[in-house]
Parts: sequence; C-alpha cells; structure tokens
Amino acid sequence: MLKLENNKTREDRVQVTATESTSVGSRKWPSIGASIENMGRAGFDAAFLDYLRAICDAEHFALYHIEGDELCDISAGGATLTGVAGKQAKIYAAGGFWRHDPGLEPLWNSEADGRPILAHMDIDEIEHDEMRERIYRPHGVRERVVLSARLPRSAVTISLIRTQRSGPFAADGLARLSKASEGIMAMAMKHVDIKQSSTDASEALTSLPAIHACLSDATPSLARREAEVCARILYGMTSLGIALDLGIGEESAMTYRKRAYSRLNIGSQRELLLWYLEQWSHQRINVAASRLQ
Repeated sequence: MLKLENNKTREDRVQVTATESTSVGSRKWPSIGASIENMGRAGFDAAFLDYLRAICDAEHFALYHIEGDELCDISAGGATLTGVAGKQAKIYAAGGFWRHDPGLEPLWNSEADGRPILAHMDIDEIEHDEMRERIYRPHGVRERVVLSARLPRSAVTISLIRTQRSGPFAADGLARLSKASEGIMAMAMKHVDIKQSSTDASEALTSLPAIHACLSDATPSLARREAEVCARILYGMTSLGIALDLGIGEESAMTYRKRAYSRLNIGSQRELLLWYLEQWSHQRINVAASRLQ
C-alpha cells in the first residue's frame, strides 16, 4: 500500500491510503457471489456485510451516495445490535454529520477518477463532538474505516466499524480490504445505481410532479396545457377530475387531450402510456450515464 499521509496533526491523524488495484477473486472469499447476485435487492445488505466481515472482520457497514450537496444513505447492516447500523446511518445523513467527517477529507482532496481511497481512524480522533458522541460513542464504536471514491458528479462512500468489545481492525484485514477495494467499490456503485433507478421507477406513474417533469423534457414537446392534461391522464384522473384540478372546463380538457394526441401521432390512452414509458426510460438512461461521467 502507498501511504499518503500518517501524521499526528489535527487533519492527518486519520491514516489515509491510496489503495492497490489488485482485485480479490470470488474463489478466496466465496460470499462475493451473494453480494453480486443481490445488488439492488433487499438481500444485498446481509450479503455485503458477510463479504466485508470475511475480508476485514467489520462489524457494521453503511453505504452512502453523495451528489451535489446531498448525501443519501443507501444500505447498512450490522452483525450485532440489530437495526442500529441503519438507524445511525440515517441520523448521520439527515443530521449533516458527513460534512464534518474527517474520513471524507481525503475524498474531497482526491481526483474524480473513481479510484478507491481508504481512511482509518480511532473514534477519539473525531473532533466534531456531536458527531462522535451521537453517532458512535453510544454504541461502543472503537475504530472506523472509510472506503470512498469520487466521480466528476458524485461520490460513493462506505463506512466500516469495529467496537470496543471486539477490538481494533487487524493489520492483515486492512491489507485485504485495500486489495479488494476496487471490487468492493464497483459493487457498491452498481448497487447505488440500481437502487436509485428503482426509486425513480416507483415514481414513473405514482408522482404527478415526476410525470409532468418527464413530459416537459419529452420529444416532441407538448404545449403547457397539453402536458398538464396528459400528466393527469397518466396519473389516472378522469376528464372531469382533470378539469376541476386545472380549473378549466371539461370540454377544454378534452380539447387539450385531442391536440396532444394529434401532436404525438397517437389515438388512445394506451398509446399515450406506451409513448410516455419510452420517454421516461430514455431519460433515466441519460441520468444514469451522467452519474458515471
């Protein structure tokens, strides 16, 4: 491993390592297969934790995605204190504690090339009192390792912990974690992408703002009232319901629908649905592609 920083100053008491590119095959740690098979599914948390425990004996993990000025907790799991990892991950995200996290300092100073970076710290070295005392101390956390990678428009970070009861991370475990880091991060990024795509999919026909946003970006473009009427048709409203919602007459709602169908060269609500889902799918693909740039 190439050690970048290991001083005992305030900002560098966290040991930061640029990880090696050697990947770990599934032959040595068979549980990697379960993690791959469960990417994007409910079983990922348990499978991923098993894999991480096999590599470095981490007791808990939390996986986060950062985009712009927002951090989203994606997955979490713990071998002990069932449910604590997920609960604390949500507090960490919602409370904005990630903005004070020394484990992410090397991430912000790294190139946006997707290369994993590993930071290792004792909990006592976290100087933000509320973060230390609210997130970690109540559950006896002793050490923490943060594995993160930065892309041009986003970042993914994985927090691993060991408690006082279990003792520190072993040196050979950290070495294995470093060697496996590229594979771990690749799985984490794919899981994030699938989970976020799934969240988007749930809004395809259940969120009126999401439907309207899709129609606004669609090609060919619809006039404002045409888009508003079509969005509500897709949302499941009747012509009368649309008229009442938009404050227009029912005949006007039907006229806007007719104009929209003519512009789209379709003739039925079923064809509108098929056209919309095609537009929605193309837009989600473009969003996913932009995240990987």
